[in-house]
Amino acid sequence: MKAILITFVCLLGLVLHAEIKVDKPGYVIRISEDGTRLLGIIAKSSGKVIAADVDLWEMVLNNDRKFGPVDFFSASSGGTFSHRQTDDCLVLEFRSAECSFDIVFSLRDQEFDCEVVNLKNTRNAIQFMAVPARWTFPTAEMKRFVFPSQANWSMGICFLPSFFEKRAEDDVIHRIAAAPFPGMARLFNSRTIPADDPNSRLKSHMVATEQGKSLYSPEEQRDLTKKGFLRISYKQSRPEAFELGLIRTQNENRPLLIGTQFGGSGYLFQFQFTNQNMMERTPLVESIIFNTMSALRRRNGGLIDGKAFVLIDYPNMPAMVTGFDPVSLDMTDWRKLVRKYSEKFGIEVRTVRNLAELRAALRDHAVGTILNPYGNIFPSDDAANFGDDLELVRSYVKNGGVWWEVGSRSFEKLLRKDYYSAYDRQGRYPSAAADYACAEYGNDHAVALFGVQPTMRFPYDKERAAIPKAYALRGGEKGAVFVHQWVMWVDAKSKRPWNSSPYRVSFRHPDARQGLLAYEKTLELNKKIEDKMPPAVLEKMKNSMLICFWHDNAQSNIRSCKILPKNNIAHFIGALASRFDANYPEHLPPSSSWGTMDDLRELVKVGHENGHLLMPYTNTTWWLPHENGQLSPSQQKWDDRKQEVMALKQDGSPMWRKGRTGRGWALNFYHPYVQQASLKVTRQFAEAGCDMIFMDEMGGHPWTMTWNPDEPWPATALDGRISMCWDSSKVLPTATEEGHDRLLNFNTLFCGGTWKTFPNKQFESQRYKHQFRPSDWQYYPAFLFLGHDRAFFTVHDLLQRYEGFEDLSLALALGYKMKDAISFNSSSERLQWCHFLDAVQKTVAREYEGQKLITFRYPLENTRLPYRNSLVFAEYGNGIRMVCNHSDQEVPLDQLDLPFAEEEMAYLKKQTLPPYGFYVSTSRGRCGYLRQDGNRFAFAMAPEAGAYRAAIFNPSDCRTFLLPDNALWPTGEFDFSAGKWRVERRDGQLALTLPAGGTPDKPAWLFTHYDPAAKPAAAVFPLIRNGAVVSGQKGVRIIANTTQARPNEPLAFHGDAAPGIRLTVPQQGNSMSFIADVTATGLPEKGLMTLVSRTGCNNTLGIDANGRVVMTMWYADRKTQNHVLSKTRLKAGEKAHIAATIEEEKGQTTLRLYINGRQEAVRTTPQRPFPYSSRLLIGSKFRGEIGNLFWADGCLSEAELRKMQEPLP
Repeated sequence: MKAILITFVCLLGLVLHAEIKVDKPGYVIRISEDGTRLLGIIAKSSGKVIAADVDLWEMVLNNDRKFGPVDFFSASSGGTFSHRQTDDCLVLEFRSAECSFDIVFSLRDQEFDCEVVNLKNTRNAIQFMAVPARWTFPTAEMKRFVFPSQANWSMGICFLPSFFEKRAEDDVIHRIAAAPFPGMARLFNSRTIPADDPNSRLKSHMVATEQGKSLYSPEEQRDLTKKGFLRISYKQSRPEAFELGLIRTQNENRPLLIGTQFGGSGYLFQFQFTNQNMMERTPLVESIIFNTMSALRRRNGGLIDGKAFVLIDYPNMPAMVTGFDPVSLDMTDWRKLVRKYSEKFGIEVRTVRNLAELRAALRDHAVGTILNPYGNIFPSDDAANFGDDLELVRSYVKNGGVWWEVGSRSFEKLLRKDYYSAYDRQGRYPSAAADYACAEYGNDHAVALFGVQPTMRFPYDKERAAIPKAYALRGGEKGAVFVHQWVMWVDAKSKRPWNSSPYRVSFRHPDARQGLLAYEKTLELNKKIEDKMPPAVLEKMKNSMLICFWHDNAQSNIRSCKILPKNNIAHFIGALASRFDANYPEHLPPSSSWGTMDDLRELVKVGHENGHLLMPYTNTTWWLPHENGQLSPSQQKWDDRKQEVMALKQDGSPMWRKGRTGRGWALNFYHPYVQQASLKVTRQFAEAGCDMIFMDEMGGHPWTMTWNPDEPWPATALDGRISMCWDSSKVLPTATEEGHDRLLNFNTLFCGGTWKTFPNKQFESQRYKHQFRPSDWQYYPAFLFLGHDRAFFTVHDLLQRYEGFEDLSLALALGYKMKDAISFNSSSERLQWCHFLDAVQKTVAREYEGQKLITFRYPLENTRLPYRNSLVFAEYGNGIRMVCNHSDQEVPLDQLDLPFAEEEMAYLKKQTLPPYGFYVSTSRGRCGYLRQDGNRFAFAMAPEAGAYRAAIFNPSDCRTFLLPDNALWPTGEFDFSAGKWRVERRDGQLALTLPAGGTPDKPAWLFTHYDPAAKPAAAVFPLIRNGAVVSGQKGVRIIANTTQARPNEPLAFHGDAAPGIRLTVPQQGNSMSFIADVTATGLPEKGLMTLVSRTGCNNTLGIDANGRVVMTMWYADRKTQNHVLSKTRLKAGEKAHIAATIEEEKGQTTLRLYINGRQEAVRTTPQRPFPYSSRLLIGSKFRGEIGNLFWADGCLSEAELRKMQEPLP
């Protein structure tokens, strides 16, 4: 009754105004008579009034100014309005001297289309336009709002009514806002203002400065240095206001940690860098803070002992925005770090949750240390008192407090309170998976909103280019506020009037799924997965997980290919003409350091012998110089006419992209040469025997602007880019980085939906589970509903693998292909996990791949259980059903009633899903991760040739587990990798009796198709850490450590890839020495066979085809190289003692080479070496023996070199 009354009042209010009215069986549209306001749209089936009393339209100009009806009808604009109306069409005509357009409503009984046509403009360019200015949806009786999220983040998301509600004060959201003045300038009396250094990237270890050496103990200095190297984005170029510089880069003497005491007894410390080495972020930050606090404690314990350590930890404000922001630790890492600090030093740890608590801590003499984890943000929402708060910080430090600033542009930003949730960034199509949104209500009623985009008939079909879109979503006083905008660039230079694509609003559908089916029909999808490849290839694809491996030479790729689980997709990276992201678009022939075309064909041959489909990495979406600085061949060809093949800025100048090897060229994808260059790469790999082609950046980029006249419109949806994929798909099945629905008719494998869905090191704190409250959202995989029977899906090809059961639970629910990344030197634990994933792929994943996603729902969503929005039931075609727990809590299944077979459901009611547990059922296979009688176990099983393909994970000593019966499953005794196991029927269930149990620390892994013990043991090359001390320099003896070798035996090499050794010394660019006894059994036909190499600048000691010993070194400019060459020529079978040194002193570098104690060559040049890594490679492509190998971090004298000829004791 209340809802009816509210609707009546709304209708009455609208009737009292003069208006333009459309009244159809399914809806009513009411517009003000003057064309300025949309008074409301009423859905008759529910009585809901949407978009009530909002501006009819809104433009955003290129200067970010908003321009709406009030501006249009102002005296300065002189706009006029008229309208025409028939039963099936309403045309609203807006005319002025500077801007004119029509808004057209195409009317049907249960839906209408809205579009903008004949848009002309001579004022500031129009970049966005919305009709209406915003949509508002009441949340009463709302079930969910489906939002078009980017496909690189997820397969889709929906928000629940609580997302749109106003938040309480203690749960307010913090947004970033500009500070009213530069905080650093105020603190330091304008002596310094943080500024980016244009030389923003360097590689280095960190070491103590001279000031730091007086603070840190020798042990603390060593700990700082050994924590791995930094790939630094260097952010602070003028730190002169800080009187303390404690830690610097080893190579270029740049400050990494600076401090000030403000003339008092405490300290303010500030980081000066972002570490882009993801694996080393937390250890490095921990080392800096722990060692600095330990040193302060030793110097003045009164600053720290007995005082609290305070972590600023506000609700709803993650510290890390992306993987590339200051410090780049999320709050989970910070909380762990301070807990560890508390345990190590016995210090009380507190948190402050708001500004009042922070101010109290700054005044509290019992607080010794405060850590601000928010990078460049000072955590205050009180801009008016920002100056006073800075003085509080200064006073706190002067009086003995320690304040840690972990951002390099400190006090630059503040906070503002927001009482409504919002999707955190602009949505875009593309790269949104679909141009689709939907407000779903109870009583089988939904309002579906979607674009009707033209579908390309053939590659590069300009007449059917998509119109890009932008979206926003947030809560507000009227409920859900949704903004849909067409993206354009319309100004006086536009050659023709601009027309939008239609935007459809439909009231005919009972729920979001049915609305999505209507949207699917507009896409003209005409290809299923079986139409994209022959049946035999399709079956191999379904059976195959994706495994990537990345090596810088062909032999290592071949070696890795041999140890992968058989019959999978072998995705190899590195077969490129230069380094990664260099020399594009040319990929082949590969660089000589990687190998030859024959090596590539050998890799393909070995892969096929092991049943694999071979898929190389490629990227033809931009052009880049070679790693030596030269332009790629295509760049050289078009350098004088680059505007023809490049995307252009508004002024007609080329559009550049920042690349690893120089300026990258953004491309004009409609140029024939650009198209042919891309297609050529695919054909080359096809001719080499590859089975698929991976095309990086092909699907994941959002719309952009380019003014090349070949583009249909300046605002481009990148249909030209994805057309390159369509062309290549006619040669080989294609895989893309991410993607969207416009690729579904031709692309085979989408590698995406990763960063806000799966655990990852790049964007962990940006995952939906960390951004939004559990009660506010659910996954809604719109892209999978559209495309799961038309393509395969998995996570990002390069940067993501399934590392544990959370990844696996998510992947199964989403119907993803299994994915891992391993190589020949992966640990046995990694290989076991990979083989478990392989079993999941070949028992259940193969069954759901290529099937339609039928259901994806949350069966507990109407309860108040904490995991109600984390337990998913999904059903795919052919009767494949699963229940997956995406929470970190145990979920008993006794209250569920799901459409499994009766005996399966009875079994499941007795089970508990552990955190991230799951159960998947197909007609022939099952897999699960369950807790049964208190014991966890995971399994993947399916019958095969009278026995089983199976893998079992057992972290307990229990050896018998029960599964629901399946008539197709045989009973009896079968072989496992660890012995015999039995399958027998007991009381309508299958009992598995295993040959071995395990423990949580050492679980048992059991396989029918893999025996970990049978893996040939690779030679291990450990370090004698303090092996030899010569003139104060610590060196490393390299010995073999296998059951067959004694310590002094030489290492035998057979032309394979080089084993690598991680040294405990830092990455640097100074002196070093190599020594070895060498017996070559043969010489290379061409090129160089390596004895030992220090990677990074590739300091390499090797033998060429003429038997001459070569020592090479790259200089710091990374463009020029120095080398020395022996006079003596080695002969096959003869033993030689070889030594080489690099001496860097006073800005000059000297290379010396010795054979059998005699100096063969010397060269001195006035340049420094390029920094090299802490990794040694030994014996790459070498055939023969290497004995008594020694490496030293420093230049040895001739006497010391002679001493090192003595055998190892």
